[in-house]
Order: sequence, then C-alpha cells, then structure tokens
Amino acid sequence: MKIDTEFNQVIEFGEMLTPYAVEIRYPGIIDEELTIDRAKDAVELAMKIKKFVLSRLPVEKEME
Repeated sequence: MKIDTEFNQVIEFGEMLTPYAVEIRYPGIIDEELTIDRAKDAVELAMKIKKFVLSRLPVEKEME
C-alpha cells in the first residue's frame, strides 16, 4: 500500500479542530470561550479537510 504524504498538508487543520471534539465530549475542560467566529473558523477548516480528502479519492467512472 502506498502512503499518500500529501495528507500532511491537512494534519495541522485537524489538530486545530481537536479541542472542539474534546469540549463537546467533556464540557468545561477547555477554558477558551467558544464564539460564533471561532465556530465559523472551525467549519472552514473542516471544509478544507473535506475538500482535500475528496480530491484524493478515485473518481468513479459513469457506467453506460
């Protein structure tokens, strides 16, 4: 199996989203305030990750 090293481009984005997953599971653990602006930034990061991952998937050929 070949490892796609281009995924390293989005690792930082995922690391930036990790605190949100922790806060949802364990409220009060993170001292930072979760604001609308921070939520919008998180959604933007998640969309970048999604776009990148989808671009790496093979394209399905349309069956005739």
